[in-house]
Amino acid sequence: MSAINSNAPTGAITLNRCRACSGGDGFHYSHNGWTTKVIAGVPKTRDYKAVSYVWGEYKPLPLHCLHCKKITQIPMESEEKFRRIMALTDRPGQSLWLDALSIDQADHADIAAQMAVMGDIYSNARSVAVLLPKSDGDAYRMIEEMGDLASLINTHQRVFDKNQKDAETEWLEQRCKRFFALADEFEQNIHKWIYWRRAWTFQEWALAYELGLTWEGSPDLVNLANIKGPILQAATTMVVYKLQCGVYALVDTGLSRGGAPTVYANIRRLFPDEHAFIPPDAVNEAEARFEAFTPSIGFQNALGLRQAARGHDLPCYAAFNLDAALPTSKEQRFLERFSMAMHTRGVTKREARFEADLVASWASMCNIAYDYDKNDLMPLALKKVLSTMRMDHGMMIYKFQVNTRGSSGELDLTFPEYATAHRRGGSGTYYHGLPILTGRADTATHLRIGLSQPLEMLELKGSGVGIRKVRYTSITQAAKLTDIKSIIEVISSTSKGLHSPYFTEEKNPHQDLEDVLSNPSPEAVHKMLITASIVVESRLEDGGGQFKTWAICPAHTDLNKCFVAREALSGTLVIATSEQDSHRVVAYLTVTDNRSASSLIKMDEQGKIEISSPGMLPGVPDGATYQGYIEEETVIAF
Repeated sequence: MSAINSNAPTGAITLNRCRACSGGDGFHYSHNGWTTKVIAGVPKTRDYKAVSYVWGEYKPLPLHCLHCKKITQIPMESEEKFRRIMALTDRPGQSLWLDALSIDQADHADIAAQMAVMGDIYSNARSVAVLLPKSDGDAYRMIEEMGDLASLINTHQRVFDKNQKDAETEWLEQRCKRFFALADEFEQNIHKWIYWRRAWTFQEWALAYELGLTWEGSPDLVNLANIKGPILQAATTMVVYKLQCGVYALVDTGLSRGGAPTVYANIRRLFPDEHAFIPPDAVNEAEARFEAFTPSIGFQNALGLRQAARGHDLPCYAAFNLDAALPTSKEQRFLERFSMAMHTRGVTKREARFEADLVASWASMCNIAYDYDKNDLMPLALKKVLSTMRMDHGMMIYKFQVNTRGSSGELDLTFPEYATAHRRGGSGTYYHGLPILTGRADTATHLRIGLSQPLEMLELKGSGVGIRKVRYTSITQAAKLTDIKSIIEVISSTSKGLHSPYFTEEKNPHQDLEDVLSNPSPEAVHKMLITASIVVESRLEDGGGQFKTWAICPAHTDLNKCFVAREALSGTLVIATSEQDSHRVVAYLTVTDNRSASSLIKMDEQGKIEISSPGMLPGVPDGATYQGYIEEETVIAF
């Protein structure tokens, strides 16, 4: 921002006070007898409203201070947009936090300081006012109708507890079905709307404790106050009702008992709420599987609710709490916020004016303090943030692909694709955790990404990662990627575990893999599938055997120079190679289970392989370990 002496021209935007003459207290703007205070800096109390909007094609907009005769220039699309934002207040004297004005855009230190607590700024606000751009009118009308329907459903929620057929039930059924049809239509079209494509807006939408909605195209400045809460209350009531009553549900909401959790998972992603939901990475997966078969007993984990009752002691609309307390542990809060940020971000592809903001948008949501520079390219920005997360938070961030030289074991440029929820075997359901946090990815998705990696790798300086060789291993090229049948057979031969009763397999369990291999990317011709066999000694009575794994790597890789190793950053097994006086990671080894997932192989510093999934190895129970043969010497791979 800049401040210079000036007289305000006729029709200019004027301030009663500015940062300079208010002692840094903020900016005071009056219009039609209504005064609004815009906070300067990080809010010191929670009594404020934050604003979420799309900057658009902005220009320097001068704000003239009537008191000290100075001008503050801010990035804003137009005078009209500024005035519409100022009209989002609910009462005279209310405080707003507006990024274009509350952050000193000319002060790098102020930008860095506020970006490091952006998550707190939006989550601590009493409410967040969303101003949708004119292009997003259809989205506004859908949400407006969903909100109206939700209010009607919540007003008549006792009809679910009554559970009988009558005129009121038939009236309510039509509105329930329309509600879910709108939610589905909204999800199908969300990629079309600018607000949900921007990198910065997703944190503002997700973190809002109370969310209001306004549309720039509305001539009468209608503000839909508290739109998120009623929508989530109505959706949860209907889903819990169906889970509790099953075939005995006489109110036809349009949901099936088996499909209700999937429908609800989509609504959770569209309308995220920290107080209502735990992120999928925090879900107790064993409990979720059990509840999938016994939802009338419990549904908390199956629906990802932070707090819910068990049994039928309460009516469906009172059996859950959408305003539960958050964890007291700072690190647990951080992990949950990060997980929610990634799941929310993955709803649609995000865009930003600067590459660095594709990373900064979710990093600031999690209050990650790092050396932000808007001119950084995405790889450098990502490297900075992941390094901070590992060092300051001790986080395990898994890598699946090798696509850089100089930092081959440190950074995976496909992070965005593994930092979003993967669908299970092409079905409508998602895996509970993010691959970067669980080390588990959908097999077809993982294969597609592996085949599309560029042949020429990005040169990016790194500090290297320690690797230790695993002895008694063999590496072979398994099959040409053009031989689809052989590739399927190889991956099937490394697949472990019995059919899971918890998930429904497709008629052809390998159809997704065949689809990927039948429509390969141009880079696929430069790739090969390899397998690695690892001799292990079991801690059980069976004595052990060979542990078979697979990976995709460049076709020109000299397998005679390759070896299996444990990399120290994530503790996973990799294929590494010797190059003159240095070493480099070539690929990450995976093992595939019969639930359509491929998992990285995790080994501790003593060479033990944890078997965290039942049936991952033949005859091995959940939690068993295998002892590998790992060398003491550590070398650095770049």
